[in-house]
Formats: sequence, structure tokens, C-alpha cells
Amino acid sequence: MATFFISLVFFLCFLHSTYALTSPSDISALKAFKASVKPSSIPTWSCLASWDFAAADPCASPRRTHFTCGLTCTPDSKRVTQITLDPVGYSGTLTPLVSQLTQLATLDLADNYFYGIIPFSISSLVNLQSLTLRSNKFSGSVPSSITKLKLLEALDLS
Repeated sequence: MATFFISLVFFLCFLHSTYALTSPSDISALKAFKASVKPSSIPTWSCLASWDFAAADPCASPRRTHFTCGLTCTPDSKRVTQITLDPVGYSGTLTPLVSQLTQLATLDLADNYFYGIIPFSISSLVNLQSLTLRSNKFSGSVPSSITKLKLLEALDLS
């Protein structure tokens, strides 16, 4: 009987380490983020192309075929802390739902073709330390609420 319980504990530990549970709000924000990018601008070999929500949990390890790049998560694999996209010419808008990524510290969309306004909701990212939107096609004013981001150390809108 003791052997059974020891085996069960090891099995449960294996399941926990293999199948991380990314926060549902982070998953929905990542899905909205990807959906706001024009599919025709996502090369098959790019980071965003590897974001396959049906096949894998975004923060699960190991990342061999899905979510291979562009994301960093907390050590417990529950929250997304960084989005850094490759500069391959993604075209789309920045969804206001990015504000659901409340643990996001870095957002880097540099050297792509994102357009439209920078959403006001970006000021909800209270843990944001670095925001890099340079070399895109954003229009309109930078939301004044961005001054509420007390941890923001780097801002590149060039």
C-alpha cells in the first residue's frame, strides 16, 4: 500500500511539472493578442506561429514545438511576464485585452507593423518595466495614463 501512495505522489508531481496551468485570464489575453494580428502577416516559422493554444499550455515546459519563443512566464508557470516578438513584419492592432496580463513586465513589439492607437488599458499593467513599440505604425496620442506605470523604466516609442 505504501508503494502505491509513493507512486501516486510521484505521478502527481510529474503531472504538475509537465502540465503547467497558465492563468485563464492570461490565456484569454494571449489568444486575443494573437487574434488581433493579421494571419497573413504571421510567417510559419515565426514566434506567433508557434502559439498553438489547442496543442499546449503557453507556460508549460518543455517548449519544443509550441510557444517556442516570444513568451516568458513566472517560475511557477502560471503567469506571463514577458512578450517579446520577433521583428518579422507582424501587422495588426494592440488589443486592449493585453491589460489582463497583470504580471507583464516587458512588452516588446519592435520592428513590426502594428497600427492604430495604443490602448488606454495599457496603464493597467502596473508591473510593466519595459515598453518597446518602436518602428511600428501606431497613431494618435500616447495615453496620458501611462504615467501611472510607476515601475516603468524603459519606454521606446520611436
